[in-house]
Amino acid sequence: STGLLRRVFGLVVVLGGAILVFKDSLYGSHSLPAEWIIPYLVFIGLVAGTVAGLIGVSGGPVLAPMFVLGLGIGQQLAQGSSLLSRIPGSVSGTVINWRMGLVRRDMIPGLFVGAVLGALVGSRLALLLPEHQLRLLFGLLLVALGIGYLRSKV
Repeated sequence: STGLLRRVFGLVVVLGGAILVFKDSLYGSHSLPAEWIIPYLVFIGLVAGTVAGLIGVSGGPVLAPMFVLGLGIGQQLAQGSSLLSRIPGSVSGTVINWRMGLVRRDMIPGLFVGAVLGALVGSRLALLLPEHQLRLLFGLLLVALGIGYLRSKV
């Protein structure tokens, strides 16, 4: 059911956010062995795409933490890579929903302008913060987002 999916997603996001907040004390600079990187990326791409398709939330709450934790990369690099890697999934999901008549076309211009401006400002702000602070803020945002999903009635 939709409610169960939202709660499972909420739990995953809370756990991912909490792990990011406490990454240094839990993980240190751990990363996967080189031979596991491609299978790991395929796996997290599948998870992020499935989450995006099922719940309608971009894969960012899944991708960025998994990049930081599994690949051992910094938060800024994880967020930039997450933004780029979401394009194919967003396009394919949008095409399917467009064909089914599930896109409010009147919302596109305003959302487009807002998303471009917001991403420009947000990306510049992310680059100004030290990696640890950005990871902490992102982790806390994920915890709050996950709690919202856990508390939702729908």
